[in-house]
Parts: sequence; C-alpha cells; structure tokens
Amino acid sequence: MEKKIMKNLEKLVSIDTSCPENQTNIDVLNFIESILRPLGFNCIRIPSMSFEGQNSLIAVLNPENKKGGILLSGHMDTVKVQKEDWRTDPFRLEIINDKAYGLGTVDMKGFLACVLSVVSSFPILKVSTPLYLSFTYDEETTVKSIEEVCSFFKKNKFSPNLAIVGEPTLMNVADSGKGYLGYTTLFEGKEGHSSYPEKGLNAIYMASEFSEKLKEINEIYKVSTLNVGMIRGGVSPNSIPKNCVVEWEIRPETSSDLKKIQKEVFEKIDNILDKYKGAKSTTEIREKLLPFNYKLKNKTRDICLNSIPKSKAIKGNGAGESGYYQELGMDVVYCGPGNPDFAHKNNEYIQISELKKYCVFLKKILSSQDETK
Repeated sequence: MEKKIMKNLEKLVSIDTSCPENQTNIDVLNFIESILRPLGFNCIRIPSMSFEGQNSLIAVLNPENKKGGILLSGHMDTVKVQKEDWRTDPFRLEIINDKAYGLGTVDMKGFLACVLSVVSSFPILKVSTPLYLSFTYDEETTVKSIEEVCSFFKKNKFSPNLAIVGEPTLMNVADSGKGYLGYTTLFEGKEGHSSYPEKGLNAIYMASEFSEKLKEINEIYKVSTLNVGMIRGGVSPNSIPKNCVVEWEIRPETSSDLKKIQKEVFEKIDNILDKYKGAKSTTEIREKLLPFNYKLKNKTRDICLNSIPKSKAIKGNGAGESGYYQELGMDVVYCGPGNPDFAHKNNEYIQISELKKYCVFLKKILSSQDETK
C-alpha cells in the first residue's frame, strides 16, 4: 500500500494546480480518471462557470441507488508558490525519513492520494451502497466550484447521508467550523480640492468610520470574527477622495451569528450614508463559504471516532466546503491526514506513517458501507 500511496502522491504533486484562474486542470483530471474509470466509477466533469479549462470532478459508484452512501470530498488546487523560497522543488516529491515534501502534500493531495490508493486496492465492487468522490478546483481562491458541485447533486438527486471532507486535521474529527464571506465595499463621495473640504464628501472618512465599526462588532462576538484586510482610496494628498474601497471579511461560527453580524454591518453603512448626504455605497461578495454548524447527532462523526484510535472531536479552525454538504442534509466532518500548521507554508510536508494510518481508516469506512444504508 505504501508504494501505491507514494506513487499517487508523487504524480499529484508533480501537476501544478496552484493557479486555477490562469491554467487548465486537465492533467490532474486525466490522472484521477485513469485510476477510477477502470474500477467502474462514473466520472463526471463539472465545467467551471468562472475559469475556462477548469473542472470539478464527481465520481460515482453504484449511482442507481441514489439514496444513502458516503461522500469523500477534497480539492485538487493548492496555494500559489514561490519556488525559490523552497529548499526542495515544490513540484517534485522528496522523501526524507518519514516526511514527504511537496506542494499540497498536506492541503490536500495527501488525502487525494489516500483515496485513490484505497479504492484501487479495496474490493470496491463489493460495496453495494453509493460511493461518491468529489474533487473541486478552486477551494484556495474563489470557492465557486463547491456551489457548482452541490447544484449537480441536487439536480441528479444524489443524497449521500455521510460525508468526509479530507482537510488536514491530524486525523481528528472536526464536527463544526467557521464559514467565510469576503466582501468588497465601495464608498463613493464627491471629489474636490482639499482647501475646501465642505464642498466635497470624503470617501476615506466614510471607509474609516466603517472600518472602526467592524472592529467594534468583532470585539462583541469574539468567536465569530471580522477583519479589514485592505483599504484603497484617493488620487493625491491635496484632493478630497471621491472613492474608497474596503476589503473585509466575516468568519461566522454559526449561521445565526452571520445573520446578526450582517444586519449590524449594513445598518452601519446606512448610518454613514445618512451622515454624508449624497454619498453612495455598494457591497459585493467576493468569496463565500457557509458556516459548518455543530449537530448533536452526527453519524459520520460517531463512525470516524470509532474507527480511528485516539482521535478526538474538535472544532475546525479554517473555513471549508463542509457547510455546503451539510446544507444538502448530509452528516459531515472534516477528517484528513496531515498537520494543518504545515499547510500554506514553504517546505510543506506530510508524514508517510500518517498517510498509511489514514488508508487503514478509509478501508474501515468502506467496509462498513452496507451498515450505513
């Protein structure tokens, strides 16, 4: 099994999937399909509505039984990389003792390698309930593909009741996690010479008041968080700026927190516009990941905890795709190999011993499929 894992991981790492907006992912799709199609999986590419040449991949076994079954989900893309900052070639797997170095080994090509290795060595045809594999293309950037995938599930009435998203958790079981909404707010005032401030409407002042309000809200909620990441405005020091853009985010712990925060934020925008008569404002959502809410009853969590020795239930720290699967009615967890502290960093690596343990876990999950009907 170890040789198969390393062979699959080596191939996955060698394929650059770091920039979905500027490249195709045809090579990684062809590689994954070359393993899955001979096993009897029906492989369906979901074309991107945003990036030409990008596709998500859904692979289904036993699709005639559309109810029940399990979904194993991950993303094929990685963060961008500066090769000169790495001690090794990020696109060439390098093994040093128990560590496998390469871009995406933790987040999350290690998980993909495990899934491909297990399904190709397991008596997969004995699994009678549906098995779904879902691999998205832009989780690290625009996160549009998860919505396209879920729309496909709805349209085709696929309804797995269990779902494992293989984000790195050190094989612990995350049964909740924050969402993520990235916003761009434009304040539009009136330009003028700085000698006559009364004749203009200073958009930077509006953006500053707005940013201060976001800070106040953040201090109230504590767990659900807000952040101002960028402010851009003005054309010269001696001009009243007409436009100012604020790039900000909400990371809600729960859907109810999100609704409350959104209400407070947009009320503040209205108050600013009332103060600066004649000013305008628009807000657009750049990126969106739904919050992943804790559920008292979660069959996937229970199965995973019983299948992984010494694992524990935790809260997920980063935002991911689980909230969308939960919205479709699945019992979802994050559970994957690798230390999340090593993701998104130079010289990323994953422990080979953990990959082998994760494959043992996946075999247990697949062996229990008939019990989850």
